[in-house]
Order: sequence, then C-alpha cells, then structure tokens
Amino acid sequence: MNDEPIDELTPLEKETLRAMRVRGELAPESAAEVESAEANWDAVSEDDLPESLKNVVALAAKIVEEDDRKIIDIAPSVFEQQVEAELARAARFGKSISELVEQRMKQDKRRACEKFKEHPLNTNS
Repeated sequence: MNDEPIDELTPLEKETLRAMRVRGELAPESAAEVESAEANWDAVSEDDLPESLKNVVALAAKIVEEDDRKIIDIAPSVFEQQVEAELARAARFGKSISELVEQRMKQDKRRACEKFKEHPLNTNS
C-alpha cells in the first residue's frame, strides 16, 4: 500500500469524482458544490406525499401518543432451538456427548434462565 500523500488527482480521478457528485453518490464539500446540488434537486410538493403524511399535526400526535413501541422478549422458535443445539455440537467437532452431560447442560441452562428472571434489572418479568 502506498502511504505517500496525493497532491493532485489525475484527470480520470477528477472525472470520476465529478461523475459521482453529479449522481449524488458523494456529499458536496464546497459552497459551489452545495449550490450546484441544490439547483439539481427536484422540489417535492405536498401532492407527492401519501395522505398519511400530509397532516403534520396528526402525524406528530401519532408519533407521540403511540405506546406500542415497547421492547418485547421473543422466545426462540423450536427450529432456532434445534439449530442452536446443532451448532453447539458442531463447536465440539461433532463429537457426541453423554446423556448425563446433556442433562447437566439443560439443568444449568434452566437455572441460569430462572436466575435471570429473578434479577432486579430484568424488565420482562
């Protein structure tokens, strides 16, 4: 990798940057570029908006009043649980584990879940 500072861009690089700015792929950096970008923007009229966005007051009230944006705990599906179990086995290089060890693992997991439910910072209980 070349760490030397670039003093000047090649004509190809300049043209590439200009094309990217014209297409809106680069943010304008100078005042002239901002003015050019603003001149190229298509104005959006209220007619272009869907009905649900035209009434600003109703939209703001809906955003403030909605109380259904709560965090919910979603239990993993049976499929996700099976995938997790298979990934755990794969992490052990595919070796099988004894029934006793598997029972202990399940018991440890249940205890951890119960302990988590009892934790004062758990808001899902």
